[in-house]
Amino acid sequence: MTSEATTATASARWRQRAAALADAVRPDGEAPSCRGAFACVPRHRFLPEQVWRPRAGGGYTPVDRARDPEAWWALAYADEPVVTRLADDGTGRQISASSASMPSLVAVMLDLLDVRPGHRVLEIGTGTGYNAALLCALLGDDHAVTSIEIDADTAAAADTALQAAGFAPHLVVGDGTANLPGDELYDRIEATVAIRRVPYAWIERTRPGGRIVTPWAGGGTGAGYLLALDVDEHGRARGHFGTRADFMLATEAAPDPDAARKAAPAPGPPRRTALDPGSVADPDLLAVLGIVLPDLVLAVDEDDAGRSRAHVWGPGGAYACATNVSADGPEVRAWGVGDLWSRVEDSAAWWQTAGRPETTEFGITVGPTGQHIWCDRPGSPPWANV
Repeated sequence: MTSEATTATASARWRQRAAALADAVRPDGEAPSCRGAFACVPRHRFLPEQVWRPRAGGGYTPVDRARDPEAWWALAYADEPVVTRLADDGTGRQISASSASMPSLVAVMLDLLDVRPGHRVLEIGTGTGYNAALLCALLGDDHAVTSIEIDADTAAAADTALQAAGFAPHLVVGDGTANLPGDELYDRIEATVAIRRVPYAWIERTRPGGRIVTPWAGGGTGAGYLLALDVDEHGRARGHFGTRADFMLATEAAPDPDAARKAAPAPGPPRRTALDPGSVADPDLLAVLGIVLPDLVLAVDEDDAGRSRAHVWGPGGAYACATNVSADGPEVRAWGVGDLWSRVEDSAAWWQTAGRPETTEFGITVGPTGQHIWCDRPGSPPWANV
């Protein structure tokens, strides 16, 4: 077989796989408006020779292209997330350091973004480059897409993959949550990394009537959501929290309770609390707390005696711990400045009184003075400038 015939056969194979993936990517059971882009972008070009598939019980299964090409190709065009790089979390445990998102979730975000020919789009977080290629395909103009990536090696690999796939967006190495490249305005901004605070620079660089789509990190509770914000002519952006979506946080180290206790001054005197620490593990409550208290990180576990315990980390190294210590009720101890646990207590009490509103009833408004989180229910507290 000639080299031209081999190339034609290989192209036909990936196109068949890409077409099948496009058929499988159906948010809410309907074909997404971006389906055509999935059919014409070779996802395999954006994956390294060895990737990893997350295991249901934890950990990762390696999939090597040379050793098991069929498994590698099947994963490349499956509606599954693909881990492209692992890292040690400092305890010897391997965690995902980079990945290609599940295509159906990518489709949900692109449908929310609602890009149209003539739009100029800024992507925050180039990653593998696959999403940038999809944007180029949707717009029909590579020069309309700018993508910024904080890691130079990741950006270089994405550039190579994009060129091999036949796309040439403008790539920039930098921090997309801080200083944005150039000074032009964009019709759409899409982030592929999660945030807890919407950078006002994103609003400043979006045209009135434009849209921003980003994952929301959920205050370190393990629950993340997609957020679509519409920008008005007054320099404000507003939108509701939507589909559940967990993405890697833009930049942040995992909190360490021992380090927090050591770094903070001696704890204040213990006090009683009416909020059972174990109740914070309620997934519905925990999800809401992650939205309304994004500057706090919450976690629930048990102490050595098997008693429920809730941890709260806050700005400046502040830390609080509530524990079911006795029949007299839970006890709270706090390190550093501020009463973190009282914020959790107040928000949890309001949520119960308001009838346990769902996460989709919450939204956010971002302006020059900060961000304000609200709920559609009457009497919503002013979760402002968090």
